[in-house]
Amino acid sequence: MDIIAEILETDRLAEEKLAEAERKRAAMLENVRSEQERFENIAREDSASYAAALEAENNSRLDRELEELDARKQKEFSELEAVFEKNSGRWADEIFSRITAL
Repeated sequence: MDIIAEILETDRLAEEKLAEAERKRAAMLENVRSEQERFENIAREDSASYAAALEAENNSRLDRELEELDARKQKEFSELEAVFEKNSGRWADEIFSRITAL
């Protein structure tokens, strides 16, 4: 009978160890899931801040390019106005001469 009691006790101890191992396994899996979520959140935050930094840099570059284009446009327009002021009388006379010469 002592052998049967020992076998039952060994079986009970094995069941306890198995239950403890399953609890540890479940805790480890939960830990892995929470770490995975944490890393995903970090990656999402990092990519969002990187995207915001890129957007700010691109907007700044676009603003500078637009300012340069506007300055160039103003300069060319001023030059065109100067040429027109200088030559408008002559051009008007030439146009009038060509029209009346027909």
